Amino acid sequence: MLVRRVLFFTTHEILRGLALISLVAIMGIKTGVSREPVTYTQ
Repeated sequence: MLVRRVLFFTTHEILRGLALISLVAIMGIKTGVSREPVTYTQ
């Protein structure tokens, strides 16, 4: 069905966007940690 395909593609795009956002956040946290020595709970 067309609706199922559209839903699949939209969920795929949303998941990819969330992955990109989390990756950027992790990179920002790592650069922040390397910049200033603040203890983060790993």
